[in-house]
Amino acid sequence: MRKIVLSLLGVIFISGFIQDLFMSDRSFSNYLFFFIGIGIIIIYLLNKVVSRSLLTYFQIGIISINFLSILGLYLYGFATSTDSFGLGLLVIMLFTLLFAQIVIFIVHIGLNRIKEYDNIEQIENKIIVGYTLIFFIFNQVSIPNNYYIPLTTWIISYGLVFLVFGGLSLLITKGLKKDIIIPLIISLIGLIIIQNSGLDVNIFLRKPFQIIVMILLVIKFIPFQSTPYSLKT
Repeated sequence: MRKIVLSLLGVIFISGFIQDLFMSDRSFSNYLFFFIGIGIIIIYLLNKVVSRSLLTYFQIGIISINFLSILGLYLYGFATSTDSFGLGLLVIMLFTLLFAQIVIFIVHIGLNRIKEYDNIEQIENKIIVGYTLIFFIFNQVSIPNNYYIPLTTWIISYGLVFLVFGGLSLLITKGLKKDIIIPLIISLIGLIIIQNSGLDVNIFLRKPFQIIVMILLVIKFIPFQSTPYSLKT
């Protein structure tokens, strides 16, 4: 069940990053956030299946190749007196990718550090919840200027979502004695559908569904009584 939740979260993250990139003005900061967001997800997954040393050497190699490419393009432009707009854009894009690679490498070092603790899963759960919260904060829909939305519409929208999922969660956990992860999976699937739907659906339903997902994630992944972290001996 945990793998299903993480897989659904991965779909939400990746589709959200892609949507944000294509709906933005595609400045270099947009590309930077895209590279960092996708890269952190990839490095987290690779950390599960690839050895620590191999993944470290691979990243160092990719960073080195990128740095040498930037240096080579700069020397080429200097030696040939080439001052083209396209060459400059390529160098800036490589610099953007290089900065993202460095950030991802730092995250990789942090993930390796976590492996030295006994309660790895508990720490990872808190990181997942924190990463999801940051993603939701920055992954919002811009409401067009020509939209007028009465306050009662927001109240009905949020009220229905919380009423339906609050009742569903109580029914499943209290009535049917099932785990809270079932309504969490349902809400994640609902958020994926909403996120890839039209503008109106996203405006009225994306944020309340994100709030529902966060509440259920915290209930499921964050223990009320946390144990102190201890290094492996």
